[in-house]
Amino acid sequence: MNQTNSQFNRDEHLVPSIKAAFYYLLVYIPILLPLSIWKDSSVSLTNLWQTRSVSFDSGSGKFPLWDLLYKYIITFVFDAAILLAWPFMLYQAIFEYEIFNNLGSMFKALGFLEATKYLVMAFLFMYTVVIFIRLAKEALNFVLGVVVTWVFDVISSLAKMMIPSSTVEKWITVVLLIVGILLGDYVLS
Repeated sequence: MNQTNSQFNRDEHLVPSIKAAFYYLLVYIPILLPLSIWKDSSVSLTNLWQTRSVSFDSGSGKFPLWDLLYKYIITFVFDAAILLAWPFMLYQAIFEYEIFNNLGSMFKALGFLEATKYLVMAFLFMYTVVIFIRLAKEALNFVLGVVVTWVFDVISSLAKMMIPSSTVEKWITVVLLIVGILLGDYVLS
């Protein structure tokens, strides 16, 4: 396999590529990845419980309440949602949708293949929902951890610029700030 990607050899590339496609589409993404995410959430919640790290400590950092809310939302809430997603969905399927009581009528009405298709799709949705919760966790972590921090840094930099040493610098700073606000408002509208 010393060939580059642009040179296709049927004997060396076809069978491994088909194996990879089936593995990632049918095994890894729908089965192994959700289980791995669920295990990570379980370990994270256990560590939070043992270390009691979601607690208010008024002496920690500049913004202790923000730190508490950030840890609570990002680490606890999302991991708890991931951990409880499967039992909750199983409860809903059994007791609210009465899936086992309606199986017979579903197979009669739709036929075996169609009913089996819907059951497999429902199972895959239930099983992969942890991927979407984890994706939401990472997106919120990015927004709160990167974007909000960047906005605070910009505001801090602007505040530092507002402490000029002469009157001319004060007026230049005010004019630049007003122009920046007007341009930002124009771009956003």
